[in-house]
Amino acid sequence: MNVLAVGAHPDDLEILCAGTLARYSRDGYRVIMAHICSGNKGHHHIPPGELAEIRDKEAVSSAKLIGAEHINLGIEDLGVYLEREQVLACVELIRRTMPDVIITHSPDDYMPGAGMFRTEFCHKRSPAPSPQRVRCTSLFPTYRNKEFDNTVFSW
Repeated sequence: MNVLAVGAHPDDLEILCAGTLARYSRDGYRVIMAHICSGNKGHHHIPPGELAEIRDKEAVSSAKLIGAEHINLGIEDLGVYLEREQVLACVELIRRTMPDVIITHSPDDYMPGAGMFRTEFCHKRSPAPSPQRVRCTSLFPTYRNKEFDNTVFSW
């Protein structure tokens, strides 16, 4: 089984669902940790390019630690919009990884870009690669959705 975890930024997956991903990996499943944004705007003193490199290396190390693969879409922080190029990048992510399960942000996440992946590809049931391929989607909690609803969407 292929498990795709998609976070908006490097460290979202490690903070919000690393234990779950480690368990999947330990149980022999293929785990892919992907983040949409580069993490380049998260510091007051480190320049954006340097910070993006640091955060990418940290994400690669985290994935390696649990035996997962890592994918970085590299969109700048605060630069996620429902534009054709970015939507196609997310479609390609799904096609490339062929997930059976997707774990990602709630559409109510505090960062506008965080919910983009879930809203576009799970709620609207994108045909990429095919609606039957992804059997369920889980959402990880944020501080805004205190009454966490672990909804599973069967396709």
